[in-house]
Amino acid sequence: LEHQLREKVISSGYVAVKQLFKANDPEGRSQLNRDVLLMVLTKFLGRFITPRQFQQLLLRFKLDERAVIKCEDFYAAARDPIPTGAASWLDPVSRHSDKVQATASQVHSHLKEKVRQRLLNLTEILPQKNIEGPVRILVPEFRDILKQLGYYMEDEEFGKLWRRYDTDGLGVIKGDVLMRKLGNEFRNGTAHSSAGSARKSADQMSLESSARLTRTLTKAEHERKASLHIEKWLKDKFREGYNLMKEEFEKYDPEGTGKVLHRDFLSVLATFGLHLKDEHFNLFLARCNLENSKTGIKYIDFLRNFQDRSEKGIPHKILNNPKHKFNCEGSVSLGSTVTAIEAKLTSLFQSDFLALLATFHKIDKLGRNVISQQEFRAAIESRCWWAC
Repeated sequence: LEHQLREKVISSGYVAVKQLFKANDPEGRSQLNRDVLLMVLTKFLGRFITPRQFQQLLLRFKLDERAVIKCEDFYAAARDPIPTGAASWLDPVSRHSDKVQATASQVHSHLKEKVRQRLLNLTEILPQKNIEGPVRILVPEFRDILKQLGYYMEDEEFGKLWRRYDTDGLGVIKGDVLMRKLGNEFRNGTAHSSAGSARKSADQMSLESSARLTRTLTKAEHERKASLHIEKWLKDKFREGYNLMKEEFEKYDPEGTGKVLHRDFLSVLATFGLHLKDEHFNLFLARCNLENSKTGIKYIDFLRNFQDRSEKGIPHKILNNPKHKFNCEGSVSLGSTVTAIEAKLTSLFQSDFLALLATFHKIDKLGRNVISQQEFRAAIESRCWWAC
């Protein structure tokens, strides 16, 4: 399992792994808790991983003591062999020792393949922020890009690769030229029409083979888009409460500071039928790990605390407290105490997720924490959410 994971991580590259983390992180910060990471690795490798195997894997990667794992830490641990000697004090991502040195031809082929399979979007790592204008990449910037992608080269091989892209010998690589050489049009208005004509002529010379390739890619892209669409829809569904309340808070925060005043905070809660008594306000904030500052209350942290289903989140604490109002039948809609407000908020933020999870548990009668694709589809349809 460890060998297979290392091989897959190295072949995919840093950017692909980071996109995988980011796509499964509700906050988009490219960090995952253990449960989500197990799910991601199962999908990434296409094989079942037992909780014991997962724990042993984290132990081998020296990540077993972390509740939340960052993409950078995971990539560094998965890419490098586990050291047998003294511990290194350098960042594994930045360390050059025992790195496999790639040739110019190998790197060029790998980059083309990543672009073809849409595993790599170079516009996300180009140094310029304004990708609408002409993009120019300098030598040190190009080296940094290759390092981000996990490629290490001797100076001679790097020089060969550089000259392949810097055809005019200007000391810079034009963004549109780089993207064209990797088989993808850089859409910033700087691409030359002559290059487009050349590609068109080449396509006409191999029309039959191109047509077959196009059909294959279209089918693969269609399946991938369908999968991503369903994943995105589920994420959005589980964040409806978060997004609705965030929109209300933003009405009182026109400057986007992430804070609102005391009275505005209570007004937003009241909008959702959460009538918190003023004498309970400070206690409520304390239970939410928030401060009643003169400059305002951080409503973003408040929303995240109730959306976070990890051990650090408020829902985890509530769900594991059998005496809490949320876990007492018929008491969620009653009262305006602190615990009653917490119960209502948990219901607002987590009801859809918990309902679907309960359905999965009913299907998984053997307690293996695994269900089939057909059972998964049936569970989604049973919630009347999605017409699969």
